[in-house]
Amino acid sequence: MDNIYDYVRWTGGFSFEEKPFCDADALAFAVLAYYDYDPDGRLASGSLTLKETCRRMREERGTLPPFVAPTAEDADSFIEAAADSRRFGSLLLKSYTQKLDLKKAVQFAAVTFECPGDFSFTAFRGTDETLAGWKEDFMISFTRTEAQELAVAYAKENIAPGIRNFIGGHSKGANLALYAAAHLPDELWQSVEQVYVLDGPGFCPEVMDTSLIERVDHRATRIIPKFCIIGKLFEPRIRHTVIVDSSQEGFIQHELFTWGIAYGELIAVPENDPKAVEINRTIDRWIKNVSQKERRVFVDELFGALSADGAVTVTDVMKNGIGGIENILVGILGSSRTTRRTMASLPAQAAFGNVFRNIRRIGFVKWFDECQVLKCLILIGAGIFFIAASEKVLEFTAMVFFLALAAAELIFTVKRLYQEKWDLTKIKERIYLLVILTAICIVIVVKENALFMIGSILYGVFAITLAFRQLAKATRKDGDLTVRVIHIIETILLFISGVCLLIIPFSSIYGYTLFVGILLIADGAARFIYRVYPFFKKPAQKRERGHRRSQAGERRRERGEARERRRGRSRGRFQ
Repeated sequence: MDNIYDYVRWTGGFSFEEKPFCDADALAFAVLAYYDYDPDGRLASGSLTLKETCRRMREERGTLPPFVAPTAEDADSFIEAAADSRRFGSLLLKSYTQKLDLKKAVQFAAVTFECPGDFSFTAFRGTDETLAGWKEDFMISFTRTEAQELAVAYAKENIAPGIRNFIGGHSKGANLALYAAAHLPDELWQSVEQVYVLDGPGFCPEVMDTSLIERVDHRATRIIPKFCIIGKLFEPRIRHTVIVDSSQEGFIQHELFTWGIAYGELIAVPENDPKAVEINRTIDRWIKNVSQKERRVFVDELFGALSADGAVTVTDVMKNGIGGIENILVGILGSSRTTRRTMASLPAQAAFGNVFRNIRRIGFVKWFDECQVLKCLILIGAGIFFIAASEKVLEFTAMVFFLALAAAELIFTVKRLYQEKWDLTKIKERIYLLVILTAICIVIVVKENALFMIGSILYGVFAITLAFRQLAKATRKDGDLTVRVIHIIETILLFISGVCLLIIPFSSIYGYTLFVGILLIADGAARFIYRVYPFFKKPAQKRERGHRRSQAGERRRERGEARERRRGRSRGRFQ
């Protein structure tokens, strides 16, 4: 399947007069926006042709303009072919600008390509490799971003009267193009012929008025790949939407170099991939069930963890290796309750829909979640259960866990089949998951010691994960010292328990469960005492405060009586 690079090579010999502007050209301009043409700041006050810009950079730096998005296979060949062509090489590059602010999470870049006397194309860059750019992508779910306001200002300065004007971009650049077009003054908007939204998100309804899209709808073209995820976020309702085929599978279809082109036109398909549709439904449910405040906290803490080791780009995160991943994991596990819940709710939405969210709305569940004392009692009860059940505790809990999971998955699979009119092809992944869970249930019932092995793995991994979480809490410097000591002790014991459970033989299970039961009772009791002790202190504190108040009152009365005696003696002398 041919792509945009092949299109530039084929049409490079034709000028825009000989072959008029088309949708494939919008893709080419969106790709060209991902190159850094001006590392030294020379184009800000003037303009050069694309061909001359590339020639100068090759002479002065020995390289072509760098491609700043995640590396694409045809990136270097594409810019070279475009610069050498009649169609794109003679275009003027005007008002190239970029801004990167790591602290404020601002990543913005735009460039205007002008075909003198015919048209101009204002292209906004999508997300590059910086963590600031990725964080800004998430920020559109709870606030207007600085990049959006910069896009409006840039469009106002570069819409040229007297010629045709196009605005466009890919990914975040598409969102910026849509935002800028929706906020242009009427006199400038009349000069815009078309807005190209290439697989970009729309507007969050809680942040801004989505009816703004209606203004640009009749002059907008939205192009999305068959497997579309990004372009479905806060999906912009644009009537002229084209679904394009791709040479790749899954999320990689977001890259423009994978979009199919034949005979100078996009290869259109009738509908999106059913797998992508299911993913989009899950993400939509997740976003709706997370408040704006929760989104803000989640984004801040997630990217705080990603940049904790000084990482600036996605590549930096990958270069930090296992140690970096461990630090990120510790940071996330030690994040606020809001962030952990928000992150955990996405896989829960994928597997069980809104069930867990609805359960959390029940009054008793809310009360339990907030009642720390009851949780301490639960720990003590769990310890007693471990001691009493001894050898059977792992088998029993593992069986209950997997049977409940398989039953829940069966219910939701039947529900989804009914919604999809019993079309098995649309929910293949969910059916595969159900088959796997059913097979596990059969194995743990039939195979000897299978329950023990699976239960050991579950409890071991769970204990080690909790150890990381408690370690992250213990490293916080703003916490109570007593609580931090408890967290440190819990970290050590949980880690040892998890490792031991993964390696101990079946014959040693009784001693292990007895040991864990005692630890749970001790931990629960320590937490209970810590939580309850302040309540016993309050009556004594109240009595002390009352005694101090009575003493203060007695002193005030004595001072008042003294003043009255002094006044009486003064009146006697006067008489």
